[in-house]
Amino acid sequence: MSENNDAILQAIQAGFANTERHFIELFASHSRIESKLANLEAEVAKIKTKLAKF
Repeated sequence: MSENNDAILQAIQAGFANTERHFIELFASHSRIESKLANLEAEVAKIKTKLAKF
């Protein structure tokens, strides 16, 4: 019974580690998207400035 409990505990711990890794990957992806969005917003601002000169 103890071996079965150990196996269950190891499976739960592996599941938590996997979930944590997915959240870290998701956060990194979100950060990259935010960075790209900020760059696009800066480009749009530059284009608006150039268009305003016409």
